[in-house]
Amino acid sequence: MAVSLACVRRCARPAPRRAYVTAAAAAADDERRPLSEYVQPLIRTFRPEHLSEADHVHFPVDQHYCYLWDALSPARPSDRPPSPRAASSKEHRPFASFRFNDHQPFPAGLGGFFYYYTPPGPAPPAAGELRFRKTYDNNPYGWQGGVDLPSAHGLPWRIQLPTLAAFHQHAPIRNVLLRDRLVSPEDLDVAAQMGEERASRRETAPLIHSFHQPFFLDFGSSIHWWHFMGPDRIHFTRPMANILSIKHGPHRLPSPWLGGAICAFIPSQRRFQTPTPKRIISVRILRLLPPSAPSSSHDTRVPASSLDTTTSPPDADSPDSIDSSLFASPAPSSEPVVIPNPAFPAHLRGLVPTPPRAGDVIRRGKLPWSLDLDACEPWRADGFRVLFDNRSLPRLREGRLRGPPKVSENEIDEDEREREDGEEGEEGQGAR
Repeated sequence: MAVSLACVRRCARPAPRRAYVTAAAAAADDERRPLSEYVQPLIRTFRPEHLSEADHVHFPVDQHYCYLWDALSPARPSDRPPSPRAASSKEHRPFASFRFNDHQPFPAGLGGFFYYYTPPGPAPPAAGELRFRKTYDNNPYGWQGGVDLPSAHGLPWRIQLPTLAAFHQHAPIRNVLLRDRLVSPEDLDVAAQMGEERASRRETAPLIHSFHQPFFLDFGSSIHWWHFMGPDRIHFTRPMANILSIKHGPHRLPSPWLGGAICAFIPSQRRFQTPTPKRIISVRILRLLPPSAPSSSHDTRVPASSLDTTTSPPDADSPDSIDSSLFASPAPSSEPVVIPNPAFPAHLRGLVPTPPRAGDVIRRGKLPWSLDLDACEPWRADGFRVLFDNRSLPRLREGRLRGPPKVSENEIDEDEREREDGEEGEEGQGAR
């Protein structure tokens, strides 16, 4: 189905559900905070296994901007937060600046650690992202039991590497990533080109690099749109008609359902008697969301992909690589999770008898939606084929992400005894 240019432009501009806070207003509001409450974190590392108490960040009050400093750099934050002009300057700055989102500040009481996340399976080098792990206290050993700070629709708050690499305000973050050897200079160069190309576009499509990677899908949207990350470039695909909507005669009907879900692309499980494997893609529903799911930073129902509880790198083709908590039902509500779309013709409701359910694949009418890359138009297959190609890439990491290793009580006792012996020796020398 051809999608009109007017429709594309209309859907490329997301309608704000809340009042936006301009960058200058947010920075000015932060500048008025009491100095004892304002936080400018000093970060030594983004490696979870190297975190210490000094890397812990706590926001005692709502804070629109986070100004992050490299603890190993000679520059140090002043008593007052940077001015809005300094925060927006493109000149070299000793701090990085970023926001939680355009609607909300980092919430009061938030505490935890910034860290660099890499997906567990084969993925492009630019697939990493900066995240924030919420913990109960400043003990880095609690990192493993924490949860990632959620953002819109319960997906983890993040800044993807193409964004970190492309914009001047993230230079101190890049310095820490390079020092930690989490990325190479060559990876940053490729990611920067990706970020610049993506920033020049108006649409805000999800950036997908792997099968089983969670993304939000709006059931009621008129179009669906994704961008795909390859090893050295981003494939900007064309929008397609809503994958739940069906054609009736020459016309495509509106989506039969309203609501949304956390979904993921999966390779088709169907088997074909063909000389070469067929490349067919489906969409699996991981978790249903209410029609007006809040993007609250206080929501603790976080996809466990962000908790990274897999004990070993999952098989990219295995359903087990999708974390079980993503199949969890939403919190009880008086409203149904998926509701019929009143714009869908009532007399054709029999064509879509079953509403979407968690764990199922998306259906277009009575049949599962799928995309056969070897049978569709070449321009449609471009981008989606990256999901198959990326499976041959090296893994960005082996095993699950781990926090600092815990110190046993015996080691703690030995350290205390050595410290006491050293203090006694110094006292004895002083007495002599």
